[in-house]
Amino acid sequence: MILDGKLVAENLDKYTIEKIKENKDFFDWKYVAFLLFEDDISSRAYIKMKQKKAEKFWLWTKVVEDTKLDDYKKAIEIIDELNNDETCLWILVQLPINNNLKQYQWKILANINPKKDIDGLWWVLFGLSQIDAIYFLPATVRAVFEILYFYKISVAWKNISILGQSNLIWKPTATECMRQQATVFSFNSFSEIEDIKDACRKSDIIISATWQLHLLDSSFLSKNKMQVLVDVGWGTINWKATWDFNFENIDTSKHMFTPVPGWVWPVTVSSIFANLVDLQKIL
Repeated sequence: MILDGKLVAENLDKYTIEKIKENKDFFDWKYVAFLLFEDDISSRAYIKMKQKKAEKFWLWTKVVEDTKLDDYKKAIEIIDELNNDETCLWILVQLPINNNLKQYQWKILANINPKKDIDGLWWVLFGLSQIDAIYFLPATVRAVFEILYFYKISVAWKNISILGQSNLIWKPTATECMRQQATVFSFNSFSEIEDIKDACRKSDIIISATWQLHLLDSSFLSKNKMQVLVDVGWGTINWKATWDFNFENIDTSKHMFTPVPGWVWPVTVSSIFANLVDLQKIL
C-alpha cells in the first residue's frame, strides 16, 4: 500500500489555511525569508518549492542571496535585521551553507529568533520540546508523523528501527517515538549490517534517513508480516530519483511505503507552514 505524501500534504494545507483565516489580521502583509549562502541547485529548487507553497497561504517571500559570503558576522547582521522586522514571520537558512561559513553554522542558526525558527534548526525549540515544556517537531519529523497519523498508523507499543543519526531528523524522531511508548532501535554508519537487518526484520516501522541510496533491500524486511517503510533519504542514480530503500528489490504489495514522487518531502514543505501557524500559539 502506498502512503501518498501528496494527499497528506493537501490535508495539512487545509489545516494551515484554516488557522491563517482565523488570524487573518496577524498574517496579512507578512513575509517569510530565505537565506541562501551556497550556490546549490537542490537548495534553489527547495526554495522555489517553498515560495510556491507560500503563495497558497497568501504570504510574501524574500530571498537574501550571498553565496560567496565569507564573514559569519555579516550573516548574523542579516538575521538580526530580519529578527527585528515585525513583518518577517519566519527565517530559513537554507542548508548547506558555503565552506567559508560552515564552521560558524551553529552561531548563525543560534541567532534566529525561536519564534521564527520554523524549521527547528536550533536548540531552543528542540530543547524545550525534549523536556516537554512545549510540543514541537521539526518540519521533516512532523512530516513523518503526519503521514502515519493520516493513515491511522500508531507507533505506540511498536518496534521501530531508525537509520541515520542526524540532529535534524534522527534525534527528534527517536524521542517522539519513545514519547509515544514505542521501542526504538537506532543505527548509524558504524553499526554492524547484520545487527541492522535483524532489528529491521523485527520492526513494525522502519524509518530511514541515511541518504545511502538503495541501502535497504528485501533482506532487511520481514517475510512474515506487513511493515511500514518510511523513506526520508533521496538522491539520483543515472539522473533517476532514488531513495534509501531499493524498491526494485522489494515486494511492495506486502508493505506500506512512501514512494517517490509523493513521498515525505511534499509533507515536509507543508509541515513548515503548519509549524508557522502553530508557533504563534506555542511561544
